[in-house]
Amino acid sequence: MAGKANAAPTRTSRVKHKTITALVANEIRELIISGEIKGGDPLRQEMLADQFGCSFIPVREALLSLQGEGLVEFIPHKGAVARENTFGEVDEIFALRALLECDILARALPHLTDSDFAAAEAVLGQFEKLLEPGTDLQRWSKLNWAFHRALYEPARRPYAFQMIQRLHTNCDRYIMLQIKLDERRSRAHAEHVEILSRVRKNDTRGATKALREHILITGKKLIDSLSAMGFFDER
Repeated sequence: MAGKANAAPTRTSRVKHKTITALVANEIRELIISGEIKGGDPLRQEMLADQFGCSFIPVREALLSLQGEGLVEFIPHKGAVARENTFGEVDEIFALRALLECDILARALPHLTDSDFAAAEAVLGQFEKLLEPGTDLQRWSKLNWAFHRALYEPARRPYAFQMIQRLHTNCDRYIMLQIKLDERRSRAHAEHVEILSRVRKNDTRGATKALREHILITGKKLIDSLSAMGFFDER
């Protein structure tokens, strides 16, 4: 008879393992988005395992998950590093966002309810607090996604929604850097207010136009700022 050491993993142990992997992935993701881990920085599994108090396995699985999100890459003879985006890739991210998000917003409009509007307005209320001097801007990316999410989820397009979420995650670290450096955040808030106003009026053309301009202007300003700082060697 096989001993306990050879027994198959229980459902509880599998759930616990997945939970640890998800927690580690969330922590590393936050470090990359916040800029504490910069593009090109090595992600040494031994150090990360010590830092999070776990074995190598959940760290390895977390890094593979983040590779799927475009935040991590594995380089031969070097291992895992935080992925750096090129000028062309960042430009493409915003172009894709404009296409996908305008489409999903148009599909969501007929299904939006008062509770969806209330959720979006609540997020805008939290955004206003971030416009005050000395506030913690680390919440910006989460609130930004929460606003867009409230308007997109009612479309019930899960595959498009997941792609959009990944695109947001991939450019959040650059947006966070820009938000800290300039006053773009007040303009972005005004654009969010305009988008929601159009959505409330069931103005599909006006809402998608405002959203498209919001995304593309954000992308252009971001690329210009990062290029001036030397983030991109070539256009």
